[in-house]
Amino acid sequence: MAMSANGSVIVEGREKAGVLEIGADCRIEYSLSYPYIAGHGGISDFYARSASAYERTIRGKYLPLLRRRERYIDNEMLTVSAGYTVMYNQKGLLSVFIDTYEDMGMLKRSLSRSSQTWRLRDGKVIPADVFFKKGSDWRGQLTGRVAESISSESGANPGSYYFDWLSRCRKWDSMRGYYLSDDGMVIYYQPGVIAGANMAIPSFLVPYNGISHLLAVQL
Repeated sequence: MAMSANGSVIVEGREKAGVLEIGADCRIEYSLSYPYIAGHGGISDFYARSASAYERTIRGKYLPLLRRRERYIDNEMLTVSAGYTVMYNQKGLLSVFIDTYEDMGMLKRSLSRSSQTWRLRDGKVIPADVFFKKGSDWRGQLTGRVAESISSESGANPGSYYFDWLSRCRKWDSMRGYYLSDDGMVIYYQPGVIAGANMAIPSFLVPYNGISHLLAVQL
């Protein structure tokens, strides 16, 4: 298990990319970047398997769709891209998010995010509650901070969020809807959950120094 004195690891990039052509004028281009962590085979394998599964989806689902459309549409290029960002890499923790964009022309356009926070000593993905004191209202405090940010933004941009954004905000997924950064915990929502697609992926930084009384570990 390769780890430096401050509990960080070396993260290298890997990529699966290709062009799937149908005839002379229609094709799908894809580029899927994912992290590789030397000495942490379980984590690296997770990302490699995920990229391979997505590649199979492109070939098994989107390619047949394009074949059916080829007779009606000329010069169509569909693109899929996925890129990762390491946001926290210290103290035996690694937090990564991957943004995926699919441009399937008239078939589909979408943006999504997935994230994992890994405990390096055992290669486990951990939910947000692990970082907080048992019995504390950590979830209410975090979503409360998000609500404050949205209220401030909504004042400047009326209509940016859905009318029932507050109730939607409180349904935040604490397993898959966060990642750590050097300055704080980032809470995010998929497009269409609390706001329209024009807001992309609404993300909110909650600084550690504002929730230190709730934390069970030092971040």
